[in-house]
Amino acid sequence: MSVMRKRVVFVTCVLAKGGGTEKHLEEMIARLDFCQVEPVIMCFGPDLYTERLSAKRGLSVAIVSETRRNSFWRYWRSFFKVHPHVIVFVNGILGTFPWYAYVAAKCSGAKRVYAIEHLIPDPFTLPKASGGGPVDALRNLAGWRARHLWNYKAEGVLCDRVICVSQAISHRLISHYEFPEAKMAIVRNGVDLTRYSSRSRNGDGKRDEASSAQSAECRVLCVARLSVEKRIDILLEAMAKVLRKMPHCKCTIVGDGPLKESLVQKCEVLGLSGSVRFAGHVDEVRPYYESADIFVLSSAKEGLPLVLLEAMAYGVPCIATNVGGNAEVIDHGETGFIVDAGNAEQLAGAILELAANTDLRQRMGTQGKERVRQHFNVDHTMAKLSEIILN
Repeated sequence: MSVMRKRVVFVTCVLAKGGGTEKHLEEMIARLDFCQVEPVIMCFGPDLYTERLSAKRGLSVAIVSETRRNSFWRYWRSFFKVHPHVIVFVNGILGTFPWYAYVAAKCSGAKRVYAIEHLIPDPFTLPKASGGGPVDALRNLAGWRARHLWNYKAEGVLCDRVICVSQAISHRLISHYEFPEAKMAIVRNGVDLTRYSSRSRNGDGKRDEASSAQSAECRVLCVARLSVEKRIDILLEAMAKVLRKMPHCKCTIVGDGPLKESLVQKCEVLGLSGSVRFAGHVDEVRPYYESADIFVLSSAKEGLPLVLLEAMAYGVPCIATNVGGNAEVIDHGETGFIVDAGNAEQLAGAILELAANTDLRQRMGTQGKERVRQHFNVDHTMAKLSEIILN
């Protein structure tokens, strides 16, 4: 006797070329038991999943392409027609979908509605009226601030659970956006250790001599979208300081985005053209991890970046800013360095310390690789996530 499969609809809005949010969903669907679960991806934006799941992984997944909706009824029709058992909103940023999308999901016949939050939101800074009279009380209850807050808070009120990829995201949603603490769950991102694992480094995190001549050159790697929140400009300023003391350092920046032209110009102004290379978007980033000595993430905003986990899985010592869940991954001084966001001087100092000390790089790389193995294995994290969603 066949068992009826549970239809789980993942609702997502895709960026032009995708990123960590899309990769996270791909990894999750690849680990679902298709005998019990029928996954459906409702995609607002470009369809990146047909190729990723069907062509590359050989998985048969229904993809429903949609345009952006601007009313409750349009969202409701989109959800109702796929007859969902469970709806999961996959949010690259808070507010990806309007409050009435969550109302529509609750009214669509779905037994459960969940949300996954991937990026720490900005602080909610609009102050409450503080006069203490009845007018101010009414403003706090139904005024502009309250209505603006509801646009975000509705997700926490209407969803059965809100799943955050870092503790930092959960804390921000509770403290600034009044999400109910009882509904929050934390399932940190994970990395596929069978895919992201060094082939040419030995057990101590050091490259084999066959794959790398012992040159004085130290190779710095950054993998990030060239957008405002990634603060690649700070990395360039830091590299200018590094090169004054260690002129043989090289930096490769992998990624594309709207700021590419201005960053290339800044690179030329700082005199870094011979030492910093923009590799652009690449489909296969593993060779870059393989050849890197140091990995740097200079972001002003993060959730829990997959690229950080991937670099650590390769035994590359990492430097990242103290934003989002970065400090939940890097044990400062043991598996890498955590620096203040926007501080080029501090970032340069951390790069110089690692660049000048091969033994330190090897030790941090080895310890970082072990930390990822123990705490950020994607098979374990996705099993936890599936348990919540399919319960």
